[in-house]
Amino acid sequence: MDEKKSGSLFDDKDIRHSVDTVEERWRNESNRRLRLALKYGLPLVIVLLAAWLIPAKICRFFPFEKSFEEEKAEFEAMQKKAEANKTPYKRKRGNPDAKMKMYIVLYPRDELSLGWDDVIDKALGNRPSEFYVEEWEIDKLEDEALIKLFKEDSRVGFVINGKHNFTYTNFLGVEKTYESINKDPHKLLDVELAFIINDEYKRIYNTDKDIYDLSKLVAAAKSDVEKKKNGPEIVVTDESELTEEDKAEGSGSIVLPGFQMEIKNK
Repeated sequence: MDEKKSGSLFDDKDIRHSVDTVEERWRNESNRRLRLALKYGLPLVIVLLAAWLIPAKICRFFPFEKSFEEEKAEFEAMQKKAEANKTPYKRKRGNPDAKMKMYIVLYPRDELSLGWDDVIDKALGNRPSEFYVEEWEIDKLEDEALIKLFKEDSRVGFVINGKHNFTYTNFLGVEKTYESINKDPHKLLDVELAFIINDEYKRIYNTDKDIYDLSKLVAAAKSDVEKKKNGPEIVVTDESELTEEDKAEGSGSIVLPGFQMEIKNK
């Protein structure tokens, strides 16, 4: 039986379509594409990589090894920041040349109440050139006058132009006296502080104008008093147990008659 073979579509003598010729053409085409990739693709990759690496080095997106100069500069910057944090006062606000100066001394790591801070900020906002305030931590005091007032017995509080005993009429029309040394600042209401600051401002500048608008604070304080009157009553057995402030504010206290229990031996 004759063996059957599939015939080629092309003439055996046509070298353009031989297997070797086709393979050679593919090799040439692959080499051509590789050259194009190296010529155009590689530079593009390098450019894109550089565009990412340079900002990354500047912004520290990548763990680059720091040079000695960079390490030294960072260390010096940290030292300067630490020195700046050693400032003896916690905060100062207002005009240092103002006639009215208030110095507040707090325990270490203590902060002013939000109410006090708001009163002082608004007073400074109203008269920025006429009021000056410094806050100190008691363990960082350096001013001799302040040390004499506050360091003894680790006392905290505040002074205004060296004065620490204030007599004023509060929002209920009651005359009060407040000794501001050796007192917890958090126990003085913000409205009481506002009255003291206002009175001292008028005295120092010899004016009838307020440094702080008391209307909103007074309205809120009176509202609190009304709530106290209508709220839970304080029960005491002796009227002497009521403070003058309780009496003035009308806290709704009930005074029960005292009694004694007598036990007889059998």
